[in-house]
This record gives sequence, structure tokens and C-alpha cells, in this order.
Amino acid sequence: MRLGKTMIAIRLAIIWHCFNVLVLAPKSVLLAWCDELTLEQISYNLLEKRNREILNKKNGWFLTNYENSYILHDDLQKKKFDCIICDESTYIKNCRALRSKNTIKLSSSFRIVLSGNPTPNHELEIYQQLKFLIDEPFGYNNYYTFRMRYFLLYGFKYYLKYNMKNRYNEYLKEHCYFLKRADLGFVCEEIIEKRELYFDTKMKQVYKTVENEMVLEFNNEELERYLFKIQAFTKLRLLTSGFIQYEFIWKDKLKELKILLENDLKDEKVIIICEFTNYEIKNFKNIFKNALYLQSKHNLNERKYILSEFKNSNKQHLFSNSKCIGHGLTLDFCDTMIFYSLPLGGDYYQTKERTINIYKKNILLIYLLVKDSVDEDIFNGLQKKQSMNDIQHTIVKRILYNGNE
Repeated sequence: MRLGKTMIAIRLAIIWHCFNVLVLAPKSVLLAWCDELTLEQISYNLLEKRNREILNKKNGWFLTNYENSYILHDDLQKKKFDCIICDESTYIKNCRALRSKNTIKLSSSFRIVLSGNPTPNHELEIYQQLKFLIDEPFGYNNYYTFRMRYFLLYGFKYYLKYNMKNRYNEYLKEHCYFLKRADLGFVCEEIIEKRELYFDTKMKQVYKTVENEMVLEFNNEELERYLFKIQAFTKLRLLTSGFIQYEFIWKDKLKELKILLENDLKDEKVIIICEFTNYEIKNFKNIFKNALYLQSKHNLNERKYILSEFKNSNKQHLFSNSKCIGHGLTLDFCDTMIFYSLPLGGDYYQTKERTINIYKKNILLIYLLVKDSVDEDIFNGLQKKQSMNDIQHTIVKRILYNGNE
């Protein structure tokens, strides 16, 4: 969210006289930690499986991602840290996940969790993150007891009980610190521009067929939980990007992007967000040959080089997905972002704020949306800050009732 959480955590560790610090963060965020620690003139160690022996050092800052922490769990558990910092703490939100259980078992005198969006899908997700800090969050030592006391099951979804909302919010106010952009003097305004596109007759028929399949799956309880989310929803999103079975056959959205970059946004630095990167980028590279492409396969040094080239060279366009852009990267030298396909939940909010800084008056966000499609449903849901599940339910209602209850 570009609020300086990393710097605040570093300063807290210094104030607490912590010399032996473990930082757990997604791979994409480690780059930001390296930069911040360098600015603070603090040396650090990037911890991986092949160099686990560096844990034998008495003191130091040790940085690793959550995947490596799983592999190195036995080594990490043997060491007593002064402080453990979990950045993007939603990575430990699942109480059943081994990653969450292992992280809680680590030993330290102080603990910090950081997140720009700690509950991207549901209020329940906060419990396990607080469990890392507090033995009994909300007064309960068990996730399921907490869920039973605070939430009501209706259909297949848990809802926060009306009479518990104030208690839930007051507990968070007491045990968490909330930092807003306004606290730091950010007055940047988002200028939103929607570009509507329309399917041709053939694509309309294909899209309608997939929509009908989604409703059939939704009527079955088990399929509603799994196939609906994984298959039908993904199919609809791929269709609005122009793909059928990963073959690029509808190019109107791509043409609109090309027109924008060659005309209205000519000579402007622009970030283009595309969620199905592997499929889209193959086609983009043939058309936007002078652009840069930031992908999940790039390691930290490669990402740093790509961003440096984007900032300092004459290359005007950077294509990426929200997983690469949305965490830990600073892109405040660029004030225009195009969403070719939309991220979901927390990834969206993190991504669009990468370009904000305290000196900017506004940023331009352009959305390429297919009319009467899942594009519009996702966009409207994100503006209302709905979870992915709520957005999916909205789509089903629209299909079943043609927008009317």
C-alpha cells in the first residue's frame, strides 16, 4: 500500500535493540526489504536452502520467503531470534496450513505482522495472523471456537454476527495499528477511465455457453465450492482477455490497448496489468516489441534490473501481473496504469497503489472492460471492496435473474 510499513518495522526492531532478526516475506517483496535495509545501512543475509549455514551467525538480519521457511523450518526452529517479522501476513492466514503452523512455532522475543490488506476475502482470515502475535486472539485459543462465537453460518458462507461487529472492530483497534494514506499526507486522486468493448456474435455465443455451464455447476454443492471457482470463473475471465482454451482468437481488447498506447498515451510511461500473463505475453511480445515484461519467473536481481531499465531508459511500457507488481515494488515515477485483465481482492488494491507518492496530485487508471461480462462484475465488485466469493455470487445472480432479484 506504499505506506512505509517496511521502514516502520525496521525502526521498531532497532528501537527494541533487536540484533538477530528474521524477515519472512513473499519472494516479490524481498527486493523492497533489501532496498530499505540498505538505506538504513544495515547488512542482511538472503537465506536459502543452499546457504542455511549462515544461521550459525550469532546476530544479523535474515531474509527469506515463505516457501524457503517451510524447507528450512527445522533450522529456523533451532534458533532463538530477537524479532520475527511476517510481511504480507495473509500468507499465514490459513489455520490448517502447515506454513502457518510452522511459523507460529518459531521462537522470538518480539513479533511483527505487516499487511496492506489483512482480510482480502473474509473477516475470519484475521484470526491466524493475530495468533502469531497473541496466544488467544479475541479471547479464544482455537480458530473454530472463535468462528462459532463471532460468526453465523448461512448457506455455505459464514457471516459476522450483527451483535459482534462492534466487539470485533474494537478488538482490532486495541491490538493493531492502522496506518492510512491521509496520515502521511497523501492527497493523490485516482482518475478512473473505463473503455468498453463488445464481443462479436461468435464470442457472445461462446461466452453465453460458459455462463450457462457455470450456473449448472453452481446448483451442485460440491461443484459450487470447487469447479465453479476454478473452472467456470477462470474460463469467463480468459474469454474477456480473448482466449478460448488458451488460444488467442478475439483481439478487440488487444487492438484497443494498441490504440491507447500509440495515441493518447504516446511517449508516456505506462504499466499494463494482465493476469493471465503466460498466454497474453506471448502475443504482446509480437506486437509491443520495445516493451519490458516482468514475470513470476524473474528472480530478485532480474526484477530490480527490469524496473531500473523501465525507469531510466526510453522504454515506455511495462507488462506484468498483480503478483509481481502488487507487493514491495515502488513505481511512483509512473502515473498511468492500464488493467487489461483485472486482479482480484487484495492483489488489486495493492497493485493500483504502487504508483502513488506524496507529491502526486493524481494517477490515471484505465480499465478495458467487456460490456455485460465478468469484467464489469469484477470491476463493480472491486469498487465495493467485495470478496472474490461475493463477486462470484453476484455473477450467478445476474445470469439467473438477468440483473433482477
